[in-house]
Amino acid sequence: MQQLFRTRLIYSIILFLSTFLSFHLPGVEDSDLVSRHSRPSISAGRFHSHLLDQNGVLWSWGSNIYGQLATGDTTQHFSPIESLHSGEWIKVTAGGFHSVGLKNDGTIWVWGGNTFGQLARESVLVSTIPLQVGNDSDWLDVEAGRNYNIALKSDGTLWGWGLNSESQLEPADQTLDILDRVIFNPIQIMPDTDWVDIEVGEFHAGAYKSDGTFWTWGRHNEGQLGRDGAPFPACVIGSDVKFTQYALGYRHSLAISEAGYLYAWGFNSDGQVGDGTLQDRSIPRLVDGTAKWRAISAGTLHSTAIQENGTIWLWGDNDWGQLGFPDVMD
Repeated sequence: MQQLFRTRLIYSIILFLSTFLSFHLPGVEDSDLVSRHSRPSISAGRFHSHLLDQNGVLWSWGSNIYGQLATGDTTQHFSPIESLHSGEWIKVTAGGFHSVGLKNDGTIWVWGGNTFGQLARESVLVSTIPLQVGNDSDWLDVEAGRNYNIALKSDGTLWGWGLNSESQLEPADQTLDILDRVIFNPIQIMPDTDWVDIEVGEFHAGAYKSDGTFWTWGRHNEGQLGRDGAPFPACVIGSDVKFTQYALGYRHSLAISEAGYLYAWGFNSDGQVGDGTLQDRSIPRLVDGTAKWRAISAGTLHSTAIQENGTIWLWGDNDWGQLGFPDVMD
């Protein structure tokens, strides 16, 4: 039976970080690029994590077999180590086995594994130091999926590169060999120029338009796109509810409505949708219509959320202690 859990330990950690999230970057004038990113920020990849501190210094830990920690080597670190020191970084996001960073000059940099073109070049297998993506300096945002990246430019266009196995970047030909679905150089995702924000899961992605609508694309085998139809971009449909916040996980998705209520849909093998069942949901389903929620995050087989009163709630798979309770399975 599905249960929602909360843990004070995680609450204290997140509350500590959240006290800094409204700070502007020191020493940098306000701009569209700078104002949309806050420091410190934290990002979790498949087996590694990054913390970008208030001064733009990157701290990294976890697996480093592909150089995804940007330490200049492949040594694993069980505790945070200072990896990038320049102070120019305004965002760093961890993918499956690679990482992506955005500098305050509008350039994007990548490092780690390049098996599927995550580093936007064909001639490199791994890189333990950051490499620039092209020569453009008009990037506003970037997010890393498991083996792909999606980025937003200042002109409102979306771009992507890496593995296109599930139509994460463009309609994929499923008859091709997996390596033939690799895109090494950034390509524009649709001709639209009114995109304002992006969200990325392991194999599916989404983005907001300036009219407030949210569009999804990519893997759609368990309803994680929140709508019917083809895997390439379409607006999330399923109710008359307007959503203001989304989080995309491995095969499921979460959202907070304009009224502050929690919704979820997609793969539900371990109760990660949180509706009291183990049934997959193909359209947004109300999880809780009583409390108000302010933040959400979707993991592989579990979910986390913060209520407006500051309490942290977790549900879904607990095989590795994701819920913070050693005696609870799911």
